[in-house]
Amino acid sequence: MIIVPLLILAATYCLNNIKVAVVLSDSMRPTFSTGDLIISKLISSEEVNIGDVISYGKNKEVPITHRVMKIEKNSFTTKGDSVSIDNTENVEKSTIISKYVFRVPYAGYIINWISSPWGFLLFYVIPINYICYTIIKRIIYSRKSHKRYMPQVF
Repeated sequence: MIIVPLLILAATYCLNNIKVAVVLSDSMRPTFSTGDLIISKLISSEEVNIGDVISYGKNKEVPITHRVMKIEKNSFTTKGDSVSIDNTENVEKSTIISKYVFRVPYAGYIINWISSPWGFLLFYVIPINYICYTIIKRIIYSRKSHKRYMPQVF
């Protein structure tokens, strides 16, 4: 049941027009919470309207996702939904990455856990070793010569 949406998500992600991110803070609560997985669509700064939830950041920064409060000539004023009105931030239009589309509640916790050493071990190392073991066992077993026994005559 969960595999089909994940396959659709993987296919759209491969087309490079979708960004997937794990929410790391509660600054946008109640829109989404820590541990949610958010799906965003890549956009240009001209497509942004007041009230949109956008992700922005420079090159290797962790992107920030906030709501657009005001549009100016070369920048946007943004803030988190759970942050007071005094805590706004001016964002250059050139740093806009994507626009929020939907969220998958709590899926970010699973992705973060799979990225951890124990998750990597359980979801990658052990299954790959088991598959290799099975393949090698079948190859070795198929090479053994089998003796045919003659039927006993009484």
